[in-house]
Amino acid sequence: MLRFFEICYGLKINFFKSKIGAIGVDKNVLEMFSEVLHCTIMNLPFVYLGFPIGGNPSKANFRDPVITKVKKRLSTWKGKTLSFVDRVCLIRFVLNVIP
Repeated sequence: MLRFFEICYGLKINFFKSKIGAIGVDKNVLEMFSEVLHCTIMNLPFVYLGFPIGGNPSKANFRDPVITKVKKRLSTWKGKTLSFVDRVCLIRFVLNVIP
């Protein structure tokens, strides 16, 4: 599949810069994939697309990076001049833009 990606898009995957991580997969299987692909194994918890993966969601600080990112994006807007409906639309838009 990865070779097909390289052929179709003319891009080459650099496995030495790549990392592999999984949840619920046997460590031996993960090590086997790591050896085949020549990439390193990520430790849990890790961040993927800005969201923490593999952490404890019941901890208070689990979602802090996401909340901080949303607040940072919303801080540039003048929230007091927007109506409630406009604020909800703005928050939805900001959440959709964050990868």
